[in-house]
Amino acid sequence: MKKVTIQDIADEAGVSRVTVWKVMNGQKGVSEATREKILQKASELKYNIADAIKRDNILMDKKEDGGIKVSNIAVIAARPETSVFWMKILNQISAELSKHDLHCIYINLMLEDFASFKMPQVIKNGDVQGMIIINAYDERVIKILSESEIPKVFMDGVNKVPFREMNGDMIILDGKDSVYEITDSIIKRGRTEIGFIGDIDYAISNYTRWKGFCLAMEKNNLSINKNFCFTSGFEIENYRGNIEKFISQLKCLPQAFVCASDYIAYILISILNQKGYRIPEDIAVSGYDNNREILMEDSFLTTVDVQKDLLGKRLVAQLLYRIGNPESDYEIIKINSKVCFKKSTDF
Repeated sequence: MKKVTIQDIADEAGVSRVTVWKVMNGQKGVSEATREKILQKASELKYNIADAIKRDNILMDKKEDGGIKVSNIAVIAARPETSVFWMKILNQISAELSKHDLHCIYINLMLEDFASFKMPQVIKNGDVQGMIIINAYDERVIKILSESEIPKVFMDGVNKVPFREMNGDMIILDGKDSVYEITDSIIKRGRTEIGFIGDIDYAISNYTRWKGFCLAMEKNNLSINKNFCFTSGFEIENYRGNIEKFISQLKCLPQAFVCASDYIAYILISILNQKGYRIPEDIAVSGYDNNREILMEDSFLTTVDVQKDLLGKRLVAQLLYRIGNPESDYEIIKINSKVCFKKSTDF
């Protein structure tokens, strides 16, 4: 299969190669609309950042200067090309590390790599001084990486690996308060039959969103109808099929669905529309993360506005703190994002 290059993305997006390079390197001088378009095309073409670093010189390589060895940071990411969300974070990380004269070493993981994953040689050899781990929601992978004494920061984690065993810091999008606010608002508007869709075993962040939903129901003296909740058993490559099967098995539908992500919410809305249901007149739907990857009216979906443009910077800042303060107690940094109420819950 032909490797996707910066030129391929430029051709698809109708921009120059330099403009694509600027976006991939986190440089200024590109409008937000153009930046979004380029990242979307890169995701669609399944652009492999790890290969591209060597081939297209996305990052300005930091060489040794005056005999001083350049520090290396390993950025370990699972399937970042599948989502503009992760592509953005990777771009921010690379740009931020470049500002500090740190060299990025990308280690990209595919699903098929999880079962055979071993500690990367570059880490075992001591060639890196820190690690940032994102989108690696696999118990085995996290446990192996946690064995290293190298300073590290995880973005999110899994419930099966206790934080005390991770041997590093963790930044998490804590959705408990924001999902509580969304669910409580739906209840206050008069709808009490509410379901939840999201794999709560997949990530700690998903679990916090489930807890926010449960707390809102409890505070309003409402019992949770488990038949309306799809919280486990998702197949990562077949989300639509999973949700379609779940909906088809219900004898009746609830008055609202709270979803763990916008991606799930968009799929659900598409399925409900095909069945003739109107959103929000018949069923209200909410999401999480303010993700615009799937084309839909921008002002339609009630969601939680995650500040994607700052996550990469925050991860690097925490890693630099950890490197500079290795004896400091490990930290869990919880990010609470603001709710954006929109038409999908305005009934």
